[in-house]
Amino acid sequence: MSANFTKVKVIKNDEVYNNIFSLCVELNEDVENLLPGKFYMLKLEDTETLLPRPISICSFNSNKLEFLYEVVGKGTKSFSTLSTGEYINIIGPLGNGFPVHEAKGKIAIISGGIGIAPMKELIKSLKDSKDIDIIHLYSGFREEPYFMEGFKDTADKIYIATDSGKEGHKGFITDIIDYKNYDLVFCCGPDRKSTRLNSSHKTHL
Repeated sequence: MSANFTKVKVIKNDEVYNNIFSLCVELNEDVENLLPGKFYMLKLEDTETLLPRPISICSFNSNKLEFLYEVVGKGTKSFSTLSTGEYINIIGPLGNGFPVHEAKGKIAIISGGIGIAPMKELIKSLKDSKDIDIIHLYSGFREEPYFMEGFKDTADKIYIATDSGKEGHKGFITDIIDYKNYDLVFCCGPDRKSTRLNSSHKTHL
């Protein structure tokens, strides 16, 4: 394993929905001033998967990090077998993150599926700003919502869409957004969600 990677202890690794896991790890030192939207590369030792996997930071507190990931292949499948007390190798934080310093006025936050992960820390950061008037969260899912606990206390309003029609609007979450009501849009999700955004508005993906 490269010296750039750090071995960290797993605190919990719980399945919160079908093939969706919340992984919490304990670092050797505190993390501070992490921009929402940054990510770490994660990798196990002694596995057939050679390449690390990029996973967004879901939340952080002191020396603890939370990641939300979906099991979609060998790499993330190996993550799902981790138990409390075991170790995983990480490197980061990486990426630019969301430019929360640019946010003013009325904010729309759009997530598709596992893209809900970085929005937890994003909304928390925006709530601390005096320049923000409202924060509306738009979340789309295939079957039904997951990992929405806690957002009711942070977002001013939540809109849900599902492909299945089990909850909220049936179809794309972007179908129900009136972009002219917002000054800035933050987005994270699959390409099929992101590419349907109204390009005439200031958007951060």
